[in-house]
Amino acid sequence: MKHGIGRDVFGELRNSLQLNNGAFNEYFLKLMDMLLVRFRYNNVPDSLDIRYLELKLITEGSAIVFKDEYAGLMGLGTSYQGVLDQYGVPSERQAISANGVPFFNLDESNSVMIFNNRMRAPDIQLVLLYAQRLWDIQRSIETNCKLQKFSGVAITTQDKLLSMKNALNKWDGNQPFILATKDFDVDAFKGMGFEIPFVADKLLQVKREMFSEALSNFGIIYSANDKRERMNIMETASPFGHVEMVRNSYLAARQEGIDWVNKMFGTNIVVEFNSDIPIIMPDLTNSENEDGEEYE
Repeated sequence: MKHGIGRDVFGELRNSLQLNNGAFNEYFLKLMDMLLVRFRYNNVPDSLDIRYLELKLITEGSAIVFKDEYAGLMGLGTSYQGVLDQYGVPSERQAISANGVPFFNLDESNSVMIFNNRMRAPDIQLVLLYAQRLWDIQRSIETNCKLQKFSGVAITTQDKLLSMKNALNKWDGNQPFILATKDFDVDAFKGMGFEIPFVADKLLQVKREMFSEALSNFGIIYSANDKRERMNIMETASPFGHVEMVRNSYLAARQEGIDWVNKMFGTNIVVEFNSDIPIIMPDLTNSENEDGEEYE
């Protein structure tokens, strides 16, 4: 081949691309899956698919709820049509189903627009951004770990090349002893290391912090602190304020839309954040916890 690039090089490139894509998809799908279950809807008609409604809110920033004479109450993606009212809501809308079938003749009298957050913005770009960051850190961790196993260059002559390859294969296979003849070039092994520092543990903590930042920006509690000693009370409560405001933005937008749905279609749908972990700031006026120990 041109430039001396062999088939093995292209195979390695394909494997690298597959690993990169796999790592990216892992974090993208993991984040999307968690976002899809952030909210709990009660008293929902069977015809209304909450998963699809949430998917449209996350990926497009808005969705439309209307009642079809055959299918019943539906929540689909939408495209703006007509003029905007004084608050920026389109007076005419078109609903679009997953199979591409459009639903026309929708307006403020027979449909309700629901938005993802107070900014009416989707989450998909932020999900892609954090998935890329997490993927990059994860692949760096794997590369650093792999380089600890074998990282260096062995210089030898052409007549000893095969012997060196066989020895390196045994080394890479974790064999405790390597049998060789007396004329084997041991000096090539003695000075072949590049002494690449092990930083995978530090990168792992960076990844935890990045994952925590991503989840908190979506209203999900996650602590990246791996301190062995006990965290003090302020460290424990520090992320709650940010998470609470993020949740309020997402929840208020949904509650407002669902309230209009209930009024227009006579339903009794209730939406709430899907968490059994209360965000409660501790009482800092009490210097002792339940066990009688003083807070740090």
